[in-house]
Amino acid sequence: MHRIFAVLGVQPRLSLAEILQTYGLPKPFLCDQVAFFDADLDLAVAQNTLAGITKCGEVIATIPWKELNGEYIAELMEQRPRASRIVYGLTVFGGSSNQQKAFRHLALEVKKALKGRGRSSRWMSGKGHDAISPAAVEKLELTTEGYDFVIGFDGEQAIIGLTTQVQHADSWGDRDFGKPFRDALTGMLPPKLARMMVNIAQPKNALLDPFCGSGTVLMEAILLHPTIKITGSDIDQKQVGGALMNLDWLRKSGSITTEEREHISVIHAPVQEIGHHISGSVFDTIVTEGYLGKPLKGHESPQFLERNQADVTKLWKEALPILSSLQPIGGRIVCTWPIMMSQNSPYYVELTDEELLAAGYKRIHPLKAWSNDEKPIVYRRADQHVHRQLIVLEKV
Repeated sequence: MHRIFAVLGVQPRLSLAEILQTYGLPKPFLCDQVAFFDADLDLAVAQNTLAGITKCGEVIATIPWKELNGEYIAELMEQRPRASRIVYGLTVFGGSSNQQKAFRHLALEVKKALKGRGRSSRWMSGKGHDAISPAAVEKLELTTEGYDFVIGFDGEQAIIGLTTQVQHADSWGDRDFGKPFRDALTGMLPPKLARMMVNIAQPKNALLDPFCGSGTVLMEAILLHPTIKITGSDIDQKQVGGALMNLDWLRKSGSITTEEREHISVIHAPVQEIGHHISGSVFDTIVTEGYLGKPLKGHESPQFLERNQADVTKLWKEALPILSSLQPIGGRIVCTWPIMMSQNSPYYVELTDEELLAAGYKRIHPLKAWSNDEKPIVYRRADQHVHRQLIVLEKV
């Protein structure tokens, strides 16, 4: 058993739900945006699988925080010799006000300690001495030729981690902005969110996206599970054509093989008629964005938002019994429901437990094994008028 760490993304609770549902690890110790685990885990595989962690690595030391200084970090580097000129990043997470004050200049103290040892070094940070980005860690080869330290605190103890894996920004960017078909007007599911949803769903045999749009869920699903059956459908023929275009682009880029591409089918159908097109099919998982309502600009009246809310709620009330007929007992839906932001209060799309049960489902909380906090898990960006609430349902 090893102690490892993962730096969580901008939606930490969503990142934790993804980790729990993917690996079933024991509850982590949290320090700010860093989760520390006692686990035997292939970190290279985990980093490539998970979308919700920006970097991860191994804990190499735990010491009383008052013993931590530049000389100590310099000695850790000397014990792990790499390139002749030392390039390093160092980020301190969390801690008390005294700890934060004590280590405000730790990275510079490391540089001074290395100079005293006759070693040339370069400290890398973000703008204004912010934490170094995963992209910079990758570009500078700090996981192999240099060092990237992550430091957190557990009471009086300082936990020192060394990064071994980082998120590959280019591949995520390509699947977000480089694919041939994108339609901003209908709303675009971010690939990272789609990946997290697929991981939370944990498909075994077959996955369905009944509102597939441009195919983001389908793409992330085939990258994770190249042998399962994957089906997408959409009411909009333009979106169906775009999804097919994007899937062919993924194949031509070499990300999936021709044989893997043949595991995916995309059909043109509204959710109310989907059963006619895939009669006899059973899907252990359904992963989908769903309709988020009419686009918002931020000045909408309460009446407009209430109509929007009612339209989305009506669609899900119609869709769930149909989707239930396509799933076995224990089958899972992972979807997003919109939270429409107004100047006064948010408008949620909500179905009661009784309404869900009547449709054949119960709600489950993907963090329940680690936390009794059942507040919604939300994906949000500061500049967006519609946030996404993660919903996980289980067929009963």
